[in-house]
Amino acid sequence: MNKFTACPTDCSPLVLPILDVNQDCFSAESVYTSQITDIILMSKTNGLGVANTFPTAHTAAAWATVIDNTDVTGSKAKRIRVVGTMPAPEVTTVTLPKFKTITKYRTYTLTGAIQQFTQNNFEFLKNLMCGGFAGYVWFCTEDFIFGGLSAQMAIEVKTVDANIVFDGGDENSYMTGNIVVTFRTTTFPPSASNLMF
Repeated sequence: MNKFTACPTDCSPLVLPILDVNQDCFSAESVYTSQITDIILMSKTNGLGVANTFPTAHTAAAWATVIDNTDVTGSKAKRIRVVGTMPAPEVTTVTLPKFKTITKYRTYTLTGAIQQFTQNNFEFLKNLMCGGFAGYVWFCTEDFIFGGLSAQMAIEVKTVDANIVFDGGDENSYMTGNIVVTFRTTTFPPSASNLMF
């Protein structure tokens, strides 16, 4: 399970961190779009069975050494453009003595709709349907990339699946594919400014 924030242990009380002092006046720069635009998947080990090579920074140059959509060896990460959503997580809680309740983990489900239905994308989805993918995921919005730069801070997936959707109706209905990624965390993954794409 992913642990991204050092939460209190051994019944230590939570000390609330700082907040902005002035919350009545803010600028448009602090309001961000929420559509997920990219999903990056990287196998836990590459096709040769050696350790992962993580990007050294959240920059285009650092990611260029890690992502290669044409790679057939499994040694590179893959990035796909999507129209993605991720609703609030499913929260798993545990009830302790004296009716205290703690959150054990949160399960997030990230769904990315693929509208560019090329033969390569179709084959990619069909292979994801086989199951068994073990690795890491990063996801991007226009402003941020979520996931860290090491095995400890990258988002380790729980499951990755795919499906093909045929929307009936009229001439404005199109065939699409979905990538569905689930991951478990105690807190939300790390984020950085999206300087990559």
